[in-house]
Amino acid sequence: PPARAGDAGGDDPTSSKPDSQGIRLPVLIDGPPAAYPPAALAAGLEAAVLLELDIDETGAVVAGRVVSPAVPLDPEVPPSRVADQGFEEAALEAARRFVFEPARDADGQAVPARIQYRYRFTVATAPPVVAQEPDASEPPPPAAPPPTSGGREPGEEEPGEVFEVVGDRARPETTERC
Repeated sequence: PPARAGDAGGDDPTSSKPDSQGIRLPVLIDGPPAAYPPAALAAGLEAAVLLELDIDETGAVVAGRVVSPAVPLDPEVPPSRVADQGFEEAALEAARRFVFEPARDADGQAVPARIQYRYRFTVATAPPVVAQEPDASEPPPPAAPPPTSGGREPGEEEPGEVFEVVGDRARPETTERC
């Protein structure tokens, strides 16, 4: 059976303790932030998106999909307010750039893994947007990239999230590339 976070030493899925099968789960080591959807940021909307990520034996994300669409972080905000704001696309795009310490089997060999990862968008962690007056003597600067969310810090996972190891060294599961 696949390894799950609860088997990996309690509620911390980033634990380096092996699970009951001797599998060490992947740990996020580089998590570039997602672009915060501009309209959602302007409206002060905050949300979380649940993703499923396939991580290869090098720690690269090779496939990903949205498991659960954006849900508001504030229980007073109706889910329809965060729907179609672009949270899902932004979270998935950022997750494709994540780098993990790969899962390892009982022999210490890197193995592919499938995990569920919750990406949070919070206004408090989004960098401020600074407007500048253009200088009439210079051409306008190129458009700035959208602001980013804080997402997760490397190694910061949510207790209870599901990590599942798929395949093995002899027969890794084939996945669609991101």
